[in-house]
Amino acid sequence: MNSQDTIEDPTLYQDMFTANDSDESTGAAEIENSPHSVRSASHSSQSAPECKKDAQDDRVDKGLMKGRPCRTADSYPHAELERVLLSVTQLDSHLTQLQEGVEEAANSIKYVIKSLEELKDDLRNDVGKTKDQTQRCRQRRILK
Repeated sequence: MNSQDTIEDPTLYQDMFTANDSDESTGAAEIENSPHSVRSASHSSQSAPECKKDAQDDRVDKGLMKGRPCRTADSYPHAELERVLLSVTQLDSHLTQLQEGVEEAANSIKYVIKSLEELKDDLRNDVGKTKDQTQRCRQRRILK
C-alpha cells in the first residue's frame, strides 16, 4: 500500500488552516519578499492573489478550508438524520411529560369539583337546620 492509498483524517491538519484571510495574505507577502523562498514553476508566473486562490482551491478540494472537516456524501445526510432523530426523541419526551401534567391537572380539577359538591351539600343540610327564616333565605340565595 503506497502513500496515495492511505486515507487521512480530515481533522488532522484543521488547526493549520484556521487563520483568517489577513494572516494568509501577510504570509504570502512574506514568502514573496523572502530571498530564500522557493516557488514552483507554475506559481512563479502567477501573481500573489492567484497563488492564494490556488492554495484555497487545494484546501477546498481536500476538505480543509477554514478548519472544517470534509463532508462526504454519506456522512452529511447521516448527521442530519441523527439530528432529526434526536429532535424527534426530545419532542416525544416533552409530549409525554405534557400528557402526564395534563392528566395530573385533570385529576386535581376532579378532586376540587368533588370537594365543592360536598361543601354545597353540607351547606344545604345546614340551611335546613337554621331556625332563623331570614338567615335561611339568605343562605338559599347564596346556594343558587
